[in-house]
Amino acid sequence: MQLIDGQSGHVLLENVRMAKTFIRRFRGLMFERSPAEDFGLWIEPCGSIHTFWMFISIDVYFLDSQGTILEVRKKVAPWRIVIPKQKSHAVLEIPHGGATLKAGMQVELRIQGQQ
Repeated sequence: MQLIDGQSGHVLLENVRMAKTFIRRFRGLMFERSPAEDFGLWIEPCGSIHTFWMFISIDVYFLDSQGTILEVRKKVAPWRIVIPKQKSHAVLEIPHGGATLKAGMQVELRIQGQQ
């Protein structure tokens, strides 16, 4: 799946994986040593995250149910727990520096090749 800027329609990330089951949400990016470039993990539903058993720092984006970025946490190191200041519906995890997204942006997922 691709991560799309909701206003411009531009592709922000080419390779986004969904984590909707309990096991996939719990595992997240644990044990990933070098995720592919242009990669992100969309975790839904999700109100907080942990970085236990991770080998990389990540940028964390908390989103509401409409895909608006509510809060950004940059360069979260392994072995941390991250709880947002306000309730979130989903979380996007990206290896640190993989994209530059800002609070207030509207994002959405799209299957590659669809308009």
